[in-house]
Amino acid sequence: MLEEIKVNKNIPIKICKVIKSPMVLGFWNPILLLPDIDFTKEHLQMILRHEAIHIKRRDILYKTVILFARAAHWFNPLVHIMSVEANKDVELSCDAAVVKNQNVDYRKDYSEAILMSVYSGNRSKAVFLTYFGGGKKMLKKRFASLFDLRKKKKGVISLILVVLLIGIMGLCISCSKTAEAGDETKNRVDENHKTGAESDGNTGAEGKRTIVYENKVLGFSLELPDEWEDRYVVEEWENSIGFFSKKVYQQYNGMGLLFTIVRDVGELITEQDMQQAPQMQQILLQGNGYTYYIRWPSDVQSPMEEELSDDYMAMSRQVSKVAKSISLLGDEKPKASNEGFKVVGSSFFTVEIPDNWDIKQEALSEPRWYIYDETGKGDVGAIALVPYDFDGKSEGKYKDSYGEVPVLLYDDETLRGATIFFDVKRVDKDIIDKIKNSFKFVSGPFNVVDLQTQGEQYLARGGKKVFGKIEDFEMEKGEPVAVKINVMEFIPDGTGDNNPNGFRIEVLNKIETYPLDIGTQIVPLVPPNNSNYGFYEMPLLDSSFLKKYDNCKHFYYDFIIGSDGKVKIVFGRYVP
Repeated sequence: MLEEIKVNKNIPIKICKVIKSPMVLGFWNPILLLPDIDFTKEHLQMILRHEAIHIKRRDILYKTVILFARAAHWFNPLVHIMSVEANKDVELSCDAAVVKNQNVDYRKDYSEAILMSVYSGNRSKAVFLTYFGGGKKMLKKRFASLFDLRKKKKGVISLILVVLLIGIMGLCISCSKTAEAGDETKNRVDENHKTGAESDGNTGAEGKRTIVYENKVLGFSLELPDEWEDRYVVEEWENSIGFFSKKVYQQYNGMGLLFTIVRDVGELITEQDMQQAPQMQQILLQGNGYTYYIRWPSDVQSPMEEELSDDYMAMSRQVSKVAKSISLLGDEKPKASNEGFKVVGSSFFTVEIPDNWDIKQEALSEPRWYIYDETGKGDVGAIALVPYDFDGKSEGKYKDSYGEVPVLLYDDETLRGATIFFDVKRVDKDIIDKIKNSFKFVSGPFNVVDLQTQGEQYLARGGKKVFGKIEDFEMEKGEPVAVKINVMEFIPDGTGDNNPNGFRIEVLNKIETYPLDIGTQIVPLVPPNNSNYGFYEMPLLDSSFLKKYDNCKHFYYDFIIGSDGKVKIVFGRYVP
């Protein structure tokens, strides 16, 4: 079948008891997941053909483009609507490709396969069944399309038009400000609320009343449009809440998510951190020692049934205004275990410091946060992320400008490390101990230090590190497939040496060629100084990188070679 469809790779197929509809995961190495349902042989072949067409047409790539567009224009409700329609169009056009040039009997069997999926989904109350089957109206429309033998338009063209429209709409549409809420209250609590409550607000600037949603546990409030009354459901979790379209939620077993508000400890979380998540996220508010951000659904939440879809879309168009209305409720802060201390946090750690101290990240490109004593002593220490220690040889490896060996902390769960430096001449040992003992790792986004940890793993498993410059690449079809390394040796000064920079580089006069592994990443030294890494700058070593960094052959690198002889990771090496 793959040869017939012209898919030039083997696709692993796995049975997954959790899912209720077939799906493809992954772009570079896709895997086909099938639900644990007894399909007939004919229906199974049709499903496999449907998913293979997705892979051939790289629909995951197109959906990723749409996802990035939604992330860039998160404030624009029309973008979300168009993206939903585009995703539907992908599935419908895939249907058309499956039944292309097939007779009526085949199309009838394919329709039965869809009905089988709907029946199995209803029986097990699948969350996403409507995306495959749809409501009665949509099923009739879909089956009518299957039996329409006229030529169909390709869904990819629609996707391209959607992306172009998104770019145009982003230049033309802006969001209006929300009205201020008053204090007149009314006890109307939704049946799904545990800690949140509604109250009537005052009439806003547009002459419309608002509903004030308050969550005293998480410490924030939102203004909801008056027309949302009795149309939404709130689900509450440990540090977040989700707003759902009530009609969709009740009819389709928890579907209909409009948005999620998440509260994380710490005000050192950055928008740059948000952008690394697989879902669209945006910081809304920081205060009281917390960061509040909105998380948009990463998949289709509106059913294809027209009435419910219209209700969901009408509410989704107002989400950006709701999100902008967020405000702090009360003044409760994260509780410190040490008296006279406060809790400070980033995307990667939380720690307690004295009330009159502060922590700042001076450069967003560096995984380092400086500790300040605001009583006039200035910076008294620093926290830095470091690779995880696999061989137990990190003691004495790190040294700071304070001239002190740092406190080294490692987390076996996240495979992350951190150093905490102090100026021991200005910081009491008791305070140092309290800070050290309060430090906790948080599973923040993957970054360059995590990639360094992966490099250490390759070395611990029998790999090697090669130092030198890029001499050239071997190319196939415009992409680099192997790198030729001008091998050198970096030699630190020993006893009796007195080189200006404390080292010397010996050119070994040999060129070694190593094949690039699939997905080889490179960490370049970033301009303008080319002296350090970008915290999240870890591109693939491909033609796009070579075009962007056309001077890459001018720098030194550490090449991490796996035990299989392939280049796994390349790190730029700063040589002053």
